Amino acid sequence: MSRRTLLLAAIIFLAAQIAFLAGIEAPAEPYFDEVYYVAAARQLSTGGGETLNREHPPFAKLLMAASIATLGDRPIGWRFPSTLFGALALSGVFVWARQLFANEKRALWVTAVTFLDQMLYVQARIATLDVFMAAFVVWALALFSASWDARSPRLCFAACGACLGLAVASKWPGLIAWAMVVGVVLVVAVLKQWQTRFAEPRGSDWYRSDLWDAMRPRDWLLSLFLVPAAIYFLTFVPTEGWDPAAIVARQGDMASDLATVPAVHTYLSHWTQWPVIVRPIWYLFDREPDGDSIRAVVLLGNPVVLWVGIPAVLACLAGWVMARRRDAFLIAASALSLYLAWALVPRAVGFHYYYFPTVLVLGLALSYLFCETRLARWRWLPHFYLLVALASFFYFLPITSAAVGVTMPGYYQRMWFDAWI
Repeated sequence: MSRRTLLLAAIIFLAAQIAFLAGIEAPAEPYFDEVYYVAAARQLSTGGGETLNREHPPFAKLLMAASIATLGDRPIGWRFPSTLFGALALSGVFVWARQLFANEKRALWVTAVTFLDQMLYVQARIATLDVFMAAFVVWALALFSASWDARSPRLCFAACGACLGLAVASKWPGLIAWAMVVGVVLVVAVLKQWQTRFAEPRGSDWYRSDLWDAMRPRDWLLSLFLVPAAIYFLTFVPTEGWDPAAIVARQGDMASDLATVPAVHTYLSHWTQWPVIVRPIWYLFDREPDGDSIRAVVLLGNPVVLWVGIPAVLACLAGWVMARRRDAFLIAASALSLYLAWALVPRAVGFHYYYFPTVLVLGLALSYLFCETRLARWRWLPHFYLLVALASFFYFLPITSAAVGVTMPGYYQRMWFDAWI
């Protein structure tokens, strides 16, 4: 990674941090699932052990607890770590795009679209676990993508494994990204075992017969199993102590607790509904004393990004299957794995925020759609699209930031479908 890329990533991180912090004190009380995670973080910040919210791993809550101990038991203390990891996710998207497309301007475009997807903005301003997991997933997949051309794939995979371990330590759905990485590695290993070669090989191919030749069995074992597992289990030491039996027992308790989540909820949705935004989630809906305005936070997702993202992912799938393109393969595999894994989960409860990690991949898919397909002939199209996405972002901002507020007529104007209410 060049110094210029690192510098731009740092600038993106700082700019995103400023944007996410603006108005972070509103609302002044915990809202939506903050009531669970802030309570758990408060308990951890006092050193009194962990008896609350034990159905999730402790790592992200420990970070919140450290923030509360440093910045105080107030909104900035609860939410500051989320803003940090939201900014980290966005800078990771830039690095990932820069590596995939080898084009700085396209990487900046992808970063802008990802910020405007609305989901990242909302998730980076609430003290829940998803943004921590998503940030580590983005960096893990960026490192995985970099391994194709890396001089030292061992280092890439070791860092990727560390990020995967921290993703799972933040929230269990991080396992999806880990399974995808392991799955791709196994597919490549099988193809190499069969001595598979593409006719007329190209530098853009997603597979080549000498891919990762420097990796040995011990390297795979270390980077994709021992490193992530060790990091994951070490994050339980602050709550369970150095007791392997207690840490293992905690895993069973978490699995049992998550399996008994009620199957009825106001904002319950099915995985088939998330890409088309059938049932967004209202995190906050508070009427002001005047009765004519509200403070609202809805996890909606920018329709301009999510809806156009569907054909964009399909274009990447076609580019992988028909043209063997590596960038298309990595984007399609990432987006479809993070999304379709939920079709296999034997659980009745689903929520729109489960789609959040997939949404962070859509900017990459959209760049491929506009720049690598027949749409590339219209060079003005990416710029026009970005302006439309920007306009949509600000249009929905009054109902995605409690710091802005909206009148009741403005609220109803933005409720395009009855299911959104």
